[in-house]
Amino acid sequence: MPQSMMRHCRLTFVTVCLSLCTTLAAQTSETHYPIGAVVVAAANGYSSREAQQFHLQWLKHAGFNAVETEALGMAEGFASWDVAEKSDGEYDWTIYDQYIEDAAKAGLDVYLQILNWRSPPAWFWEKYPDAYMMSPLGGKDQLVAIQRDDAKDLPAYPSLAHPQYKRVYDRFVRALVERYADHPSVRGYFIGEELGLNNIWPPANYYGLDFSPAIMDAFHAHLRQQYTHVDAMNQAWGAPQRYKNFEDVTWSSQWANDSTHYAGEWMAYYQFLQATFAEHFNRSARIIHEVDPEALVMVSGFEIFASVRMGHGTYLPLIDEVDAFAYKSYWHPNRQYIDWISGITGKQVWVSNLNERESTTGPVESQRYIEPIYVRREFWRSYASGLRGVFLFIWSPLMPDHLQKHNLLEAMSDGSTEPISAAKTAGQLARFLNDAWPTINSFQPSEPQIVVHDPNKTFIGQFWRYANPTAERMQTAPVSTASDRFDKSMRTVIAMSRRFTVSTSETLNDRLGDNRKLWILAGCDLLSDQVVDKAIAWVKSGRALIIDDQTARYDLLGREVNAFASLRGQSNVLVLQGERWEKDKAEVARLQSFIANSVPMPHRIKASNHESFYEKADIQIMHAPDGRELAVITRVGSGGTVNNTVDLKISWSTPHQTVHRISPFAVIDQSPKPLEHTAGTSATDVQLLGFEDAILLLAH
Repeated sequence: MPQSMMRHCRLTFVTVCLSLCTTLAAQTSETHYPIGAVVVAAANGYSSREAQQFHLQWLKHAGFNAVETEALGMAEGFASWDVAEKSDGEYDWTIYDQYIEDAAKAGLDVYLQILNWRSPPAWFWEKYPDAYMMSPLGGKDQLVAIQRDDAKDLPAYPSLAHPQYKRVYDRFVRALVERYADHPSVRGYFIGEELGLNNIWPPANYYGLDFSPAIMDAFHAHLRQQYTHVDAMNQAWGAPQRYKNFEDVTWSSQWANDSTHYAGEWMAYYQFLQATFAEHFNRSARIIHEVDPEALVMVSGFEIFASVRMGHGTYLPLIDEVDAFAYKSYWHPNRQYIDWISGITGKQVWVSNLNERESTTGPVESQRYIEPIYVRREFWRSYASGLRGVFLFIWSPLMPDHLQKHNLLEAMSDGSTEPISAAKTAGQLARFLNDAWPTINSFQPSEPQIVVHDPNKTFIGQFWRYANPTAERMQTAPVSTASDRFDKSMRTVIAMSRRFTVSTSETLNDRLGDNRKLWILAGCDLLSDQVVDKAIAWVKSGRALIIDDQTARYDLLGREVNAFASLRGQSNVLVLQGERWEKDKAEVARLQSFIANSVPMPHRIKASNHESFYEKADIQIMHAPDGRELAVITRVGSGGTVNNTVDLKISWSTPHQTVHRISPFAVIDQSPKPLEHTAGTSATDVQLLGFEDAILLLAH
């Protein structure tokens, strides 16, 4: 293992059992788990090259192994397209060269952000003044060119359909990647971040609702290809006499004010616009892969569940030529996001900005505060779900001189300085993973044990880690064409904001024949006979079923039929009570108890001084191809004192000869008790000690 990957002895770190690494063949010296950082140095970048070098060396000292540039200020300016290409086809790579050189000297991998879609160089606008995105700000009739707003520090946006924009931007991407394709420190590229398309109408839109001449020409060509004749389009949109020609379909404020009658226009336009947006990223990914096949290509910040600023992620299945999707931390939906994206696309999932605990009060340096407890607990919870890399976002806006104390460092009692606690914790994590990677690299998350059909958000939020979301994945799974994928994914996400009423039952036979133990029907009032028959057979086979008290109660004519009347009252059937059962604590507790008793999870609380397991501990089981298992145990809630412990029993899938306890973040002088190793162990008793936020049990 090279020196750059060895643990740094200047920071406190508890040694892992290196003998465990002999259980697998050693990985290549270049293999490691990316624990990176994004550092905002100051409003205008670093004060000097020396300051930039200090920051990068500090990251390595803190334990990180990678850095992401974003569009942040460097020593000589901002690493962005408009700075690099000052004139048409002429590039100045000084900013990039210096930063990559400094990162390489510090021993850090580099992931470059190629900030696309906004802020082309000044010469571009002078040469192509018709390339601006045209948006109806506030939903008005008038279209406004989205130009640079210096007062609000808002960038200019080009139309993604403008042929000259596509040409010069693609040329820039190719030139950048060609320059660094052979650089050993440049490992990948972020080709888009936080620039999605809104799923609601905003009062002032800067995020993609474009009605420029270029994109409307392309839209009309799309409509002509889809419908062939304008009468077919009118008929499909429920307005037989509305349009005489395809070119008559233009923006009108009626679209925003009367979405019922103009739903056809909205759906067709959104479908086309998001496909155009996705193709912009796909083109960039194709160029990067062509020039540098080894590079990892990612997009970040397109949240699929809920995001007003960044736009919803219905079009993520269309961005199918990237290698990974990254999301902003806000860790609450981490398992949902990883399951959903990996299920739809098969892509890796990363976290590009781990910056939980945000506030909007106080000076800017206090608006991003990362508690070490978050790094310790939430990383492992996401890792056990399949997270493939993470970047810690560090705000350091006040740094008058790199030798003076700033908020990358904190003062110690002896007058020395050390990295901030969250960064130190991430550094410990990086060094632990470097040591343990040959052992834990092959483990994959457990398959969920619950089939979910048409659930509501409350169920997903509480039990997704147990759930197989195949029913919802099928709505966005790749089918015949990109437009079909978009249509299914968009309708699914629209339905998600209500109660997931979009699921169909045609493929249900494919989902109920596996080894899942529980099936949930919630929020869907109309079920086919096929679904009802399968559910009844499911229960008769001894497996459990949860149904909403409204599920299948009415047929299309409004007659009360209650298709599951014969199942009500059986011990393996739970009927949810009330229209808003998820707001009823007693009902939720009944649901939790039913799932715990009906689904044989691979763990159980043996005994505890806590009232609720769900508030105090989280256990996920990972599996390796050779039959070994890894239990990832993380503390949740606010507990964590020395005397505050949780006793657990881990039930393994098969008996194991030995079980090793690994504590990545053990506290000095608080060594955990070793496990009793018993040949043929099928269950393991373990105690989560009060000071431990995460432990691993390796059974083999």
